[in-house]
Amino acid sequence: MGKLHVVFIILSLLLLGTLRFWNLSYSEYIPDETTVVTPVKRQQILNQDFLSSQRKGPIQFLVAYGVSLFGISVNNEFLYRFPFAVASTVSLIFIYLSIYELSGKRSVALVSALLIGINGFVVAFGRIVQYQSFNLFFSFMALYFYAKILRNSASFKRTFTNTIMGLLFLFLSLASHWDALFFVPAFLYIFVSFCKNNWSDKKLIKSFLLIHLCVFLLVFVPFVLIYLRSFLSSQTHQSYFEGRVGFMVVNLQLLISKFTEFIDKDRLYQPLYFLEFVASLAALGLLTIKKTWPILLWFLFCVFIFIFTVKKPGTHLYNIYIPLSIFAAYGFWVITRLFRNWFIVIPSVLFLIPISFFSYQNYLLFIDSSVEYPWDQETIYKTITQKYVTKKYDQISLSNNIIGFPLNRHWEEINKIILDDIKKSGNTPEQFSYITNEVKSVSAFYMDIPYGSSSNMYAVGIKRPFSFEQDYSFPQFHNRRTISKIEYKGSMVARIYKIDQK
Repeated sequence: MGKLHVVFIILSLLLLGTLRFWNLSYSEYIPDETTVVTPVKRQQILNQDFLSSQRKGPIQFLVAYGVSLFGISVNNEFLYRFPFAVASTVSLIFIYLSIYELSGKRSVALVSALLIGINGFVVAFGRIVQYQSFNLFFSFMALYFYAKILRNSASFKRTFTNTIMGLLFLFLSLASHWDALFFVPAFLYIFVSFCKNNWSDKKLIKSFLLIHLCVFLLVFVPFVLIYLRSFLSSQTHQSYFEGRVGFMVVNLQLLISKFTEFIDKDRLYQPLYFLEFVASLAALGLLTIKKTWPILLWFLFCVFIFIFTVKKPGTHLYNIYIPLSIFAAYGFWVITRLFRNWFIVIPSVLFLIPISFFSYQNYLLFIDSSVEYPWDQETIYKTITQKYVTKKYDQISLSNNIIGFPLNRHWEEINKIILDDIKKSGNTPEQFSYITNEVKSVSAFYMDIPYGSSSNMYAVGIKRPFSFEQDYSFPQFHNRRTISKIEYKGSMVARIYKIDQK
C-alpha cells in the first residue's frame, strides 16, 4: 500500500470518526434505541428465549450488555453509542480492503469507502445504538476475507482459512440483521468465480464445497431454525413481517410511489446533491461494464428486492447505495484515466470539494444542535445571491424512522422535576403515574414513575415528539396546572402538568 494512500485512509478515518463521535451524547435515546437499552436497564437476562423473540438479531443486545459489564450507567448515551460509532468508523478500513481485493484498484477502493462512509444514512446509523453499524462492519469484514480466496487459491491452507473467516463474519452480519442478505450477490459472484477458476482441481473444489456445507449446517441452519421457531410461534412477529415483506404485483402507479418514497427518504438524510453526485459517477461507471457487470447485478438485485418484496423499506433503502457507491467509484476511476503522471492529482483534489460539502451537510443535519432538523429547516448554504434551505417538514409530511438527528427533550430533567415535586408534597413515587404524548418507550426509559392514568398523575407535553401527536396541552384534563416548562435556547420543548383526578 502506497504511503499516499495510507495518509488518505488515516485522514478519511478522522473525517468519518468526527462525523460519528462529535456531539454524540447530545441526543436522548430514540424509540429504536430504547428497544436495545431498556432490557439492559431492566437487567433482562439475555438468554436464547429473549434473543430469539426479538425482531432484530442478537448482536446489538450483546454489545449493549457488554458495555454494561463495565458498570457504566445505561443513561450514559455516549458510552453506549460508542462501540456502534467505532464499528461504523472502522468499517471504512474493511470497505477499502474488500473492494481493493475485488477490483485491484486503490482509488476505486478508497472512493467506495468514502462515498459509503459519508452517506447520510450511514452517518446517522453510526450515531445510534442499533444494529446497522455492526451489520455493515461484519458484512465488509466477511467480504474482505471471502474475496481473498480469489487471489490465494493456490494455497489450500489460506483458502480454507479465508473461507471459514468469510463465512463466520457473514454469520455475524446475519446475527446483526437480515440486511446481510443484500450482500448475497457479492458472495455468490466470488463463489462461482472460485469454482470456475479452479474447476480442474477436483480435490480443492470438493474441499471448498465441504467447508461451506459444514459451516452452513453447523452455524447458519441452527441460528435460522431458532429464529424461525420463535417467528412461527408469534402472531405478532408474523403480522409485523407480513406488513413489511411480501411479493407484490407491480404496476406503474406502484413504481412511481416507491420511487417517490425513496427520494423523500433520501432527501431527509441527505437533502442536497448526494444522490445526483453518486448517480452521475455511477453513469460513468457504465463505461467499465465489461469488468463491473457483477456490481451492476448486485445493484439491480437490491432494487428488485425493494420494488417487488419490501412493502415498508424505511431506512433499509440505504442498502441500494452500497453497490451504487462502488459503481460510482469506478466512474471516478474513469475520470482519472483521462489524466497522466502528476496531472492525476487534479481530479483527486477536485473530488475533495464535494466530499467536503457532503461532510459539512452531515455536520449540519446530525451534529449541529442549534437548529433542530428535521423539525426546523436547516440552511445548507447561503451566498450573496441565493441560499438552499431544507424542505419544511411537519408532523404529517415527515417520514417515519427519525434516526440520528440532534433531538433532546430533557427527559432526565423532567424526571427529576417530577420526583422533586412528589417529595415536596410528602408523597412517594409509587403513588403517582404519568402520561405523555411522546412514544411510551422513550419516556418510560427515563422516568422513575409508572406510565398510565391514576388518581394522582402528571402529564408531560412534548413539543415535536416521535409519536407525531401534535396536541401536547392535554385539554381533556380541566384540573391540570403547569408546574414547570423546559426550554432550550429560548424555545419551549416540554411542559409538565400536575393533574388531580380525585
